[in-house]
Amino acid sequence: MRINLFGQKQSPKLDKQSEENYEHTFTVMGSGCARCNKLEQNVKQALKETEAKANVVHITDIKEMLNRGIMSAPVLLLDDEIVSTGKLLNVKEIIKFINW
Repeated sequence: MRINLFGQKQSPKLDKQSEENYEHTFTVMGSGCARCNKLEQNVKQALKETEAKANVVHITDIKEMLNRGIMSAPVLLLDDEIVSTGKLLNVKEIIKFINW
């Protein structure tokens, strides 16, 4: 748990996440830049196109990235396993992971 400048508690790592709780989770990690946001959009579009269901989480906490040894963004994880780092995957590339 983090505490902000005003002493209020904040959740530590998750910035955006799905409201559902599905079996699989795609996690986008990055600074929140345009490329990271585009990767999140591409994941959601790939899920829509394949009619697959999965949680989508976007983490912008740099300390969390460093704790995982991640040095370049954007990063895509599937169920906590890194599947891509430093590359903006397109929808077709993400669909390969969905069909994996």
